[in-house]
Order: sequence, then structure tokens, then C-alpha cells
Amino acid sequence: MLIYDGPRPCLPLRPPPAAGIRTLFRYTRGANARMLDAMQAAEAVPARAVELLSHLLRVQDVWFGRVEDTAPRA
Repeated sequence: MLIYDGPRPCLPLRPPPAAGIRTLFRYTRGANARMLDAMQAAEAVPARAVELLSHLLRVQDVWFGRVEDTAPRA
């Protein structure tokens, strides 16, 4: 029987190698392009799909800015 005794300590996170970041950026750019192409080719796109893609693109912009140290400061 397992007994939960609270949160586990966090391990230190190591940043991924630069090649991994570049691969992630390329994948993300390609996935975004495919989604935009599909939405443009569709006869009708649900408003919720547009809202979600808009949110996703904005969040990616914020995180990529943090990675590149170009994120807007509050």
C-alpha cells in the first residue's frame, strides 16, 4: 500500500541543449503553419477555434520572448 506523504521535492531542471530548443521552435512553427493553413482552407471556422489558436500564439510569443530574453517587462 502506498501512502502519500506530501509533495515530492523538486529536482533542479536543466535547460535543454540549444539543438533541442531549435527543434522545438521548428516543430512549433510548422504546427502553427499547418493549423493556419487548415483554418484558411475551411469554409467555416468555429469562433472557439480562432480564440484558442489566438491564445496559443500569444502564449508562445510570451514564452519564446522569455527564452530569447525579449519578453515585455511588466
